[in-house]
Amino acid sequence: MAILQGRVALVTGAQQGIGRAIAEAVGREGASVVVQYLDDQDTAERIAETIRSSGSEAQVVQGDVGVRSDCAKAFAVGSALGGIDLLVNNAGIFPRGSFLELTDDDWNHVQNINVVGGFRCLQMMAHELIENDKPGTAVNLSSVAFFRNSARGTHYAASKGAIIGFTRSVSTELAPHGIRVNAIAPGIVDTAQPRDGMTEEQIAAASALVPLGAMATPEEIADVAVFLSSQASRHITGQTLQVNGGTNFS
Repeated sequence: MAILQGRVALVTGAQQGIGRAIAEAVGREGASVVVQYLDDQDTAERIAETIRSSGSEAQVVQGDVGVRSDCAKAFAVGSALGGIDLLVNNAGIFPRGSFLELTDDDWNHVQNINVVGGFRCLQMMAHELIENDKPGTAVNLSSVAFFRNSARGTHYAASKGAIIGFTRSVSTELAPHGIRVNAIAPGIVDTAQPRDGMTEEQIAAASALVPLGAMATPEEIADVAVFLSSQASRHITGQTLQVNGGTNFS
């Protein structure tokens, strides 16, 4: 039996990379999925069709998690599917920049998308679940960048560290309501993100340092998100799982 049967998922930033893999994975496991995308509707529609072909419902919604009304729009779409009870806060940005050249706007933009966007979405889901006396799960995407130095990424590393603190704190507050909140901190993953600012040679060199011999695939991160969203992890909350092939330890 599909382990997420009957669940309704919202995956933010689902038009590519890790978000796309997670949206498709939770759909394969039986969840109805709201595929939230930023600016590529055609790709989002193809992802939704892939989910439908696996036997699950899927709807797409355009939105920017940095805008509260866009988050609310995604939850309205989820309500039509039965109400969101599985959230994956994946949307994030990493505009590389030297610390000495960052402006307040640069800093605040990254925090608004990477941290505050997840706060908005989780708060909306929690209100709905508590009002209806339903349990639920949330998975927040952090990064190994918090645990290791991140070249030209002070603002990004700070945001990913904030996600870990947010996950720990909010998990305690929501636990009495049956809402579990965990985080995933991936290492280098085979997506477009590391290629924005790194050459293929640099990526190959970084991959060679991974004890398990390769950078992660988006699907390997998605498998962990499915686990943390399922009953298999029913006694886990407030935790950050590092998925990095052994390059870093908690």
